[in-house]
Amino acid sequence: MPTSFSYDATYSSLVASAAGYFQPGGASDWVTVSNNEGVNGLNFVSAADPRLPVDKVNNFNQIDIYRPHVWRAAGGINIPVENGIDARLIEAEYLLSQGNTTAWLAKLNELRTSCTSGACASPAPAGTGNVAGLAPLTDPGTAATRLALTFRERGFWLFGAGHRQGDLRRLVRQYTMPQSDVYPRGSYISGLLYGIYTNIGIGIHEIEANANYHGCIDREA
Repeated sequence: MPTSFSYDATYSSLVASAAGYFQPGGASDWVTVSNNEGVNGLNFVSAADPRLPVDKVNNFNQIDIYRPHVWRAAGGINIPVENGIDARLIEAEYLLSQGNTTAWLAKLNELRTSCTSGACASPAPAGTGNVAGLAPLTDPGTAATRLALTFRERGFWLFGAGHRQGDLRRLVRQYTMPQSDVYPRGSYISGLLYGIYTNIGIGIHEIEANANYHGCIDREA
């Protein structure tokens, strides 16, 4: 799959949808891009990453509300179901699993920039991911930090494409990380505590419509 390929789902700003929450005048005043959520979350807002420009659009109960800039265009939103960037990230993760850290880092960096040294222009020229301003990464040096960097890159490149829950589950199931080091924990912004569940229960309408569903008691990753 070429890196430039993208299979998108297109949402109209006139249709009520999950994407509609982020549209101008969207369905909710309180839905926001998270930032360092629950200790373990990525800094999607404060990183000021050019892959995810955000707009502060509101303040709800003294909480700043941010929306992805590219999702606020009038007329419609294209959200990738799958694309070539994800294909390159899968390749990078495989190279890391094989211990080929040189090729792993090169694979991540080819998406970020065409610059091959730390002395590149500012902002750094775009790589195959077609986003300018991403300087080349350096090897953080340990297995744990390399894995964290890989999944951070996935988080920013694939934001909003529906991959995040799967990535978190893989960190627990495949990479045997403690659930408490992956999913949000501690105090929520409302002052309440995060619970231990990592998935959403089945809605009553689906339960009533599916006679073969008999419940699920496994609420962990």
